[in-house]
Amino acid sequence: MSLPWSSDPRTRLALSHLRVCEAGRIARRLVGLPFWSENDYLPTIDAGEQAELQRLSREIRGETARPAIFVHGVQPRSGTNFVANALSLHPAVTAFPERIWEFPLLHAAPGARAFRNEILSLFPANEDRLPPLAPLAWVASGWLRSLETRHPDGQLLFKSPHVRGLSLFGAIFPDDRLIVCIRDGRDIAASSEATFRGGLFGKSFRQLAQEWRQATDAVLRLAGDSPHALTLVRYEDLVRDPAATMARILGELGLDPLAYPFDRLAELPVFGSSTDKREDDGRWQPVERGRDFSPVGRWKDWPQDKKRRFEKIAGETLRRAGYA
Repeated sequence: MSLPWSSDPRTRLALSHLRVCEAGRIARRLVGLPFWSENDYLPTIDAGEQAELQRLSREIRGETARPAIFVHGVQPRSGTNFVANALSLHPAVTAFPERIWEFPLLHAAPGARAFRNEILSLFPANEDRLPPLAPLAWVASGWLRSLETRHPDGQLLFKSPHVRGLSLFGAIFPDDRLIVCIRDGRDIAASSEATFRGGLFGKSFRQLAQEWRQATDAVLRLAGDSPHALTLVRYEDLVRDPAATMARILGELGLDPLAYPFDRLAELPVFGSSTDKREDDGRWQPVERGRDFSPVGRWKDWPQDKKRRFEKIAGETLRRAGYA
């Protein structure tokens, strides 16, 4: 019997790697309850393990490794594409090598732990010689070294619309650069509702608001604790003043602003706009940015009850993030 979601490749892949320990989280997601925790965004790691992971990463990448640039969005629909595509205009940047459009390795940290445990189940005596996240460091560093070998020019640029596992960045990518894009959670919810409709793993309004609150709180906490660990970009700033925002980003990344084609910023196409009426993959094809394109403040058309619901769930985070 064919299940209603079996034609969705993303869902099939998600179901194919589920582990027993995830059953509770999946059940909560399906019934509309919160399904991520603070530890999913900022998993703890002790200083000794961090130092060992950094050593592994540097050993595999080699002395000639070039700092890669990673753009993470606080949540899908937060402007990750816009930030990454704007950076890709710089001649010293090699964006999305091998057509790797998303690179969500930090999000896969639990899978790396599971892989390590499977190895240890065959020979437990190796436990002291195999740090819990060593497989993640091996995969990330080996993959990057391979890509650098095949693309010898420029700094590699990757993106992911997720910030789960963000506190692991400095351990897995010790010499690379992290950019995190945040956006008003109400606009993210409005865009998500218009873009992602139904499906087994669809999210309710409540879940979207709660996920934004958790993710944004995690980003703000990490930025406050380690201000030099990341470059924080506000999507609204890039929309309203792209030249000034890009000049700041380039400065923090150490990229030459004189080599950047600021005049081409206005020509950047739109990817996956929530107002695009095309279905499935067609929505993610680039389209020209029209004069009436205005992605900021669409939530203001919500009914008052919906505004109050978001405020009840994430109002404090809206204020901490400067959106209220």
